[in-house]
Amino acid sequence: MCSYFLCNFVSVRSRFHIVMVLLMAASIHAVWSMPGLFTHSLQAQTAFNATDKKPMSETGEYAEKGNPLFGLQRTAQNVSEMNHAPLPIIDWNDQLKLFALESTTHRLPEKTQTASAWLLFPTIIALGVILYLWRVNIVSNAIKYVSEFLGTFALIFVGAGCVCADYYLAKSGSNGFGLLGIAIAFGFVVVAIAYSFGYVSGAHINPAVTISMVVSNRMDAKTGFLYIVSQIGGAVFGGFLLKMLFPAAMAINLGTCTLGSGVTILQAIIMEAVITFLLVFVVYATVIDKRATPALAGFAIGLVVLFGVMVGGTISGGSMNPARVFGPALASGHFDNHYIWWLGPIAGGVLAGLVYENFFAEKEKNKQQLIDIRPKRAI
Repeated sequence: MCSYFLCNFVSVRSRFHIVMVLLMAASIHAVWSMPGLFTHSLQAQTAFNATDKKPMSETGEYAEKGNPLFGLQRTAQNVSEMNHAPLPIIDWNDQLKLFALESTTHRLPEKTQTASAWLLFPTIIALGVILYLWRVNIVSNAIKYVSEFLGTFALIFVGAGCVCADYYLAKSGSNGFGLLGIAIAFGFVVVAIAYSFGYVSGAHINPAVTISMVVSNRMDAKTGFLYIVSQIGGAVFGGFLLKMLFPAAMAINLGTCTLGSGVTILQAIIMEAVITFLLVFVVYATVIDKRATPALAGFAIGLVVLFGVMVGGTISGGSMNPARVFGPALASGHFDNHYIWWLGPIAGGVLAGLVYENFFAEKEKNKQQLIDIRPKRAI
């Protein structure tokens, strides 16, 4: 009903203003509700600290009815009292604390769930209105949006999935892939995506690339926005699929990027900006610029991603892509310093686009000769 009214009785300019107001309302509501989304993390830390301060030496300490810790503590004490060869040293207090965290703080509180649910309503309404108003653009470019969705999904499933698989290998005592193996996975999946979807949508699979294209007038804002929606959708789908296939990888937040040990926020933002600058610059130089050899574009972009992960992996995770971080972060609920992986890549991507357009792109020259069309004087 609302969409029908907007499309038939409201001017195009007014529709744009209404959409912007809805998006602003959604953003304000998100900011207002965001503290509740992380309440469970604070409760988990509080529970861990509480169990850390409390000794667990008495047998009847967890003998309350319905307390699952009693059986675990009793088993631990029985094992420690048995007369046999020395067992590996196990800190049963730590085991009990971890069990307590899993059993008491795994689920979100009701208020947090309510805040999360209410957060969805303005977002869904705004997206619904936008999609309906832009239905002509969506239908005409549907294959492009599907390509961006599938490409970003493949990036998350293979790249972040490699991080999850590496964790499983390390957990089982095997040699994992390591940073080099993970970097190779990210680089080669980008090569495959570039050659598979490049001729369809350009294979952006990265909001930083799309925003840079919009800023440099290589893409209109409407199409760019729908590209980003498709990319985030594919990343979220990939993140939740990894959550289902690698449940134990929740311990590493499903492969989302985190700050390295001792790394400051400024260092991480600069690292992401620099490696994304290099990535987007190569995209412009190999894909956008018609003087380049297009056959080598996908391979060149994949190499930059590989090197970017290797260089930035220990600092900021080497993301270069906000969607690559957002998908696993949403699935795992880990949003610590999440803005780093939006500010850094977007700033670096926009700067790369502006630099290339102003200093390296071929300027359009008017090669037509001036023709004098003034009427000639009669002789």
